[in-house]
Amino acid sequence: MLDFALGAKSGSVLANDSSVQFATFLVADLVSSGTDLVGPNSETEFPAFVNKLVKKLLLVAVKSNEAREKIVGVVGNSVVEFVELVGAFGCDKKTISIAHAVFGAVTDSPAQLHRQLTARLLPAASSTIAKLVSVESSPTLTSTPSLQETSARISELAALVFHNISGFFLKDSDLIRLKSQAAWDSILDTTVSVSSGIPQAQLEAYLKASLESFAHLSGFFTSDYDVVAPILPSLLKSVALSSILSGNSRLVFSKVKEFLDVVAAEHLEYDAPRTEISVVALEALSLLAFNVSELAGEAIEFLTKFILSPKLCVGNSHVHITVVRNCAIAMLKKSLVLLDDAAVTKSTLYIFVNTLQSSSVQGGAFVHEACVSAIAGLIPAISTRQTVEVAVPAIVRKIEASNTDDAQTRAMWESLEIATLTGSIDVLEEAYPVLSSSIVKGDRLKFECSLATKVSLPLDVGNDKGLFNLSTVIKALCDIPGFHPEVHASEELILSFRNFWLVITAFVFAPRAAWPKEWIPIVTSIASKTPTLALGAKHRSLEIDLVANSVLRLKVTDQVYHKVKSCLVGSLYSRASETKSVSNAIATFLLSVFQIELFRVGKGSFSFFLDYIKDERYYETDVFPLLQAIGEEVLFAYTKGKSIGKSSIQSSFKALLRCGSHRLVKVKHFASTCSVRLLNAVPALLWDKTLVCYMLDVVLYLDSKRLVLDDRLAVLKGKLGFELHFVDEIEQAQAAKEYRALCANLLNLALGYSLSETTLTMQEDSIWDPPVLPLFESPPSQTSTCPPPP
Repeated sequence: MLDFALGAKSGSVLANDSSVQFATFLVADLVSSGTDLVGPNSETEFPAFVNKLVKKLLLVAVKSNEAREKIVGVVGNSVVEFVELVGAFGCDKKTISIAHAVFGAVTDSPAQLHRQLTARLLPAASSTIAKLVSVESSPTLTSTPSLQETSARISELAALVFHNISGFFLKDSDLIRLKSQAAWDSILDTTVSVSSGIPQAQLEAYLKASLESFAHLSGFFTSDYDVVAPILPSLLKSVALSSILSGNSRLVFSKVKEFLDVVAAEHLEYDAPRTEISVVALEALSLLAFNVSELAGEAIEFLTKFILSPKLCVGNSHVHITVVRNCAIAMLKKSLVLLDDAAVTKSTLYIFVNTLQSSSVQGGAFVHEACVSAIAGLIPAISTRQTVEVAVPAIVRKIEASNTDDAQTRAMWESLEIATLTGSIDVLEEAYPVLSSSIVKGDRLKFECSLATKVSLPLDVGNDKGLFNLSTVIKALCDIPGFHPEVHASEELILSFRNFWLVITAFVFAPRAAWPKEWIPIVTSIASKTPTLALGAKHRSLEIDLVANSVLRLKVTDQVYHKVKSCLVGSLYSRASETKSVSNAIATFLLSVFQIELFRVGKGSFSFFLDYIKDERYYETDVFPLLQAIGEEVLFAYTKGKSIGKSSIQSSFKALLRCGSHRLVKVKHFASTCSVRLLNAVPALLWDKTLVCYMLDVVLYLDSKRLVLDDRLAVLKGKLGFELHFVDEIEQAQAAKEYRALCANLLNLALGYSLSETTLTMQEDSIWDPPVLPLFESPPSQTSTCPPPP
């Protein structure tokens, strides 16, 4: 009916007098009767219909000069009518939803129509708000219900005006459709000069009425706080935008400053409404400074004092205070960036540094924490030189002076982390001594956890500069002697390493199917310190774990995943069909594991990979055969390594011997196959007395019924270093039988080589005459180092 009425066909707009007359009559009638509609969809479908109808009418007005005046008149009258409705009868949901539908269409209209309709709106809003304030100020109407009702009406009027004039700040039509808070956040990000073209007198009249209502309502901030607190934020936003458009930012700037002083001085609990008021007031103050450069210096000074004001902490919730303080820090940071004055930035930073140095953790905890938070927040906005010369040394001194691990000390560590992660390598070098010493001593092992959890990883193909800088920091930590997360790591740290490898594998390695030259030393170092990327403790499914608990829960494009799968298929060509069938997340995980273990075996260690094979959560899944294929490729690379030493081969072969005693058949088979391959590559392994005795100890351990003395079993268990996990004695006996068969096979294989060939191999591989470690403590007269055969 709507398209028929307006004659819209095939995307064009064809309007005649009768269709326009009918449509404008429809708008006027629907708008006036819409608030009387009832039904389940009256608050959703009807406003959407009204919005669509008004938009189409305004589109006709753009195309047809003849119809423009009539349409603008009808829509303008509807706007004024809604203002009067809200002012006279309050703000029920149906009225407000229809009003926002009309105002949304007006805000989204072309600039000329937007100006014309706003010129109709502002005088009506000004007079209506002025009447509401005058009625509320009457000595005969001072009861709380009257105040509450009037406040709500003024708040809704301010919200409607804000919705309308926000279109002058948000040039993108998509942004104009944003809800109030999202639109406000987007406006805070804009710094361009704004001109509405609306008559100055109308803007100033609305600003005057709004300021009077704000002054009147804020006067009840103490006596009727619960009534006025929820409605002041929308009024503040409307006042801020209208003051920028009218050129009266300085006047409003002073009023907002005074209001913030009142809010901070009042000894009221910082609950959610009061927190929102403070945040909006700080944002409004800063927005005025963003758009008027003359106010920037004054805003910076005020925000600095506000952050350090002890009044904020008196009897208030730490959570709400932190929200308000962080907002002030964010606004201060942006003000400094926009001002772009190195001297002002440095002097502001020195204020916090000097206050931090003079503050006491016990006596001035709030100020102390405020300084640390401010320095951490400002670091991204200041130069590397200022960070190195001012911020980092001050934080380090406070860390070194503290002997406790209280909240303030942890906050300083967090500041140091932020400084290091957001700065250059120069910043890392400045903080390096304290980081290094604390990590080596074991005082601070949570620093590395933030590397993958707090840093925003750039998920763009080809844009790996940010990843390279982050990787450089991680390499510096991994190069610290005594730091061994691969040996012992918390689940949080393991998941952090996993996130890191998933990202660099997908966005650095996969697009090129190779590591860039400058990345190789970095990933080689990090791989050697990477723990096994196991699943989270709460998950049994790799797929669910990766989607819910890793960086892959973020949006990764199909293009990236296509490159990942191509690399994985190329690497595991014998398993191409299985590789193509796994999910994108699992493919990324497997390729990451493949790359980590290839780098790790290059340094001489194969045993870490066996942790994946032994994890029973993979056993009956499609992942296990692919892990087996990866293991075979990794072992092949290991046996071809040129720098593999005696201790590495011994360690890897021992790990395979342990794995061969596993209760699961496929795990035992994998270990047996790899043992044979490793023995074929290095036949001298089973001429090593230590390894032969270790293998026989495993046999004895599995056949533990023959160990009558419990203390001997305990000694054997301690030397082997692993537990037995069998369902029952029958399963253990079968495992012992199969393991003896494995040992016999390995011994026959070793004996199959001639003595001269084996001796030559032993000399080439440098594993002859290894140190003999007795399996049991023996009397001096006893020379055998092996236990009697079972």
